[in-house]
Amino acid sequence: MNIPDSVTPEPSASGPVWVSNFAKPILDVIASRPPDFQDDFGSAGSAGWKEDFCTGSMEIVDGELFFTNCRIYRSNIDWSDFALEFDIRYVEGTTPSSYFSFHFRDIGNAGHSITISINGDVRIAFADGAKGFNEVSFEGGALPANQTNHILLITKGSRFAFYLNGKPFYYTENDVYRYGRCVFYAENPGSNAQAILAMDNFKIWDISDLEIP
Repeated sequence: MNIPDSVTPEPSASGPVWVSNFAKPILDVIASRPPDFQDDFGSAGSAGWKEDFCTGSMEIVDGELFFTNCRIYRSNIDWSDFALEFDIRYVEGTTPSSYFSFHFRDIGNAGHSITISINGDVRIAFADGAKGFNEVSFEGGALPANQTNHILLITKGSRFAFYLNGKPFYYTENDVYRYGRCVFYAENPGSNAQAILAMDNFKIWDISDLEIP
């Protein structure tokens, strides 16, 4: 897989500079405190997940949240500064041209997003006001087909860090970018397409109280 070490050029003994001066201090703190919300989609069910725009369905199956041709969200995780992790995988029967997108944005504004295609390609897009979108793409950056990809995302102020499958993947900072409401998309590009995604091990922390240099 073609996984970038960082968008910053300076290497260090322990990895990209942004890992040691931004991500690791946050990860060290949240490792010792429980998430503000978590969901493993167990047998007792998981109330609170809602359909945004959905031509398909949303249901819990064998400890995973399945959503087909659907956008889903929770109203209690709309924080601007957060650390978030979850597992996501395509389910057999998904049309090859379909894709998964995770949008994180200010409510009422255009969305920032991370998109993972079924072939493993990754696209990260940031809404930049009147300028439209700034995008970066990584061919084969994620595990393809029905393999599970682990997402870890940290947003704080104007800084953004993304880990994929336990490895530092991407970092940026820009005062234009503001982060907010989380929405999860199973996207289908046409009327005959079907996108079936399964999500599990969802955890999110409100990190607005953390002091990071």
